[in-house]
Parts: sequence; structure tokens; C-alpha cells
Amino acid sequence: MRQNNINRSTNAVSYITEMLKLYPEMLDVVQVIEAGRVKHGDTWLNAEGATMSLKDNCASLQRHLDKKKKGILLDKDSGLDHDLHIACRALMSYVRKKRGLVHPKDAEVSSWTIDDSNCLTVEENIEKNKGGQYMKSDSEDNHQL
Repeated sequence: MRQNNINRSTNAVSYITEMLKLYPEMLDVVQVIEAGRVKHGDTWLNAEGATMSLKDNCASLQRHLDKKKKGILLDKDSGLDHDLHIACRALMSYVRKKRGLVHPKDAEVSSWTIDDSNCLTVEENIEKNKGGQYMKSDSEDNHQL
């Protein structure tokens, strides 16, 4: 593990530049954000962002995890690694939480808790989507991100 000797009190640009020298792969997540912006518009930072409710976000994460488990490396829409989509969704969720952005579908969620009850389990997702909405092959998928 590398020792991080960068002084965080230096200006933000030089800090970010140094971090990106150490971890250039982090910029790859930005490619997913850009692909989503082109496909869906700049809505993820709006409280009512089209696919940013907790349930929608968890479903998107699950779809990308399922593809990864099947050995499918790249998302058919973006051409980017499913790991990047997973990282991007997690990052977007974190940013929304930090900024206090609550989707209208999540109005019943009064505060963020360490509880996974807002997400469907794999079994619940399969049962709910027996018609195949999320169970199609990768070539037929309608990805959100």
C-alpha cells in the first residue's frame, strides 16, 4: 500500500492532480457519468432525477452485478466495464446523500440509515420481473446506466 504524503491543505487542483497521478483509473468512472449524461441528460443531481430513486438505483446496481456474475465484462450500451457502472452508481448515490437530494419516490425515507430494506433482494427482483424486464440477455437489455 502506498503512503499518501500529499498535504490536503494545498490547493484543490494540485491535490486532485496528484491523486489522479496515483489513481488514474478513477477517471474511468467519469466516462460512465458522461455516457449517462448523453443518454439521459444531466438529471442525476436533480432531486427528481429519472432513475435515481433508491429502488431504481439498487435495481441498476443489481443488473450490472448480474452481468458481471455471468462473465459479461462490458455494458452493451456504453461499451464500458460493468465495474465502472457499479462504481458510478455507488458514487452518485453517495453524492446525492451528501447533498441531501431525496427522490420523490423516496419521500417515506425520512433519513438515511444502515438498512437495506429499500432494495429488492435478488430473489425479490426475479419474482417481480418474471416477465423478463431485467432478465433479458445483454443484447436485449434496456440499461439505465
